[in-house]
Amino acid sequence: MERGSRLGVAFLFLSIFAAGIAAEQFKVGDDEGWREPNPGHADVYALWAGKINFNSGDSLYFEYTNDSVVVVDKRGYYHCDTTNATTTFNDGKTVIRLDAAGLVYFISGVPGHCAAGQRLIVDVSPVLPRDAPAPSPSPAAPSPSSPPPELPSVAVPPAGLSLPPHPNSAGVPSAARIPGLVLLALIFL
Repeated sequence: MERGSRLGVAFLFLSIFAAGIAAEQFKVGDDEGWREPNPGHADVYALWAGKINFNSGDSLYFEYTNDSVVVVDKRGYYHCDTTNATTTFNDGKTVIRLDAAGLVYFISGVPGHCAAGQRLIVDVSPVLPRDAPAPSPSPAAPSPSSPPPELPSVAVPPAGLSLPPHPNSAGVPSAARIPGLVLLALIFL
């Protein structure tokens, strides 16, 4: 096969691969943004998050006025307690990168807002293609004849978060991994 054809095949493969795993940025609350929910709609952020498959590498964009975003642990979320907050933001346009798989908890730091429903749990999955089927649940108990599989232990950074370098990129998928993949493909051609 001539070099041009191999390069074309490699580029096609990388384009398909990168499109499936590109990180995305999600505006919390869509058009409503991050604000105290209207009475009777305390579940607005749970419903919003339930429609989205968050992957490690994605980011959340919180847009708000006269409010704050507080990253807390599970207890802080359920008790609307900012005492042991991991991080607090109050700049009105906060972008938070989801770096690790697991649950991440956010609440408003304004008194009364969290209790009214301005809180969010995000369940972050490892990086998977967006169109991959959800993993099937594991069996309730392993069969007595086979021992449970050994799983590697993985260190997860606290809260699984970091700030991306450019918070003005709302709604733009990240392509940071694509140049490295292209370089890798070119090396193997």
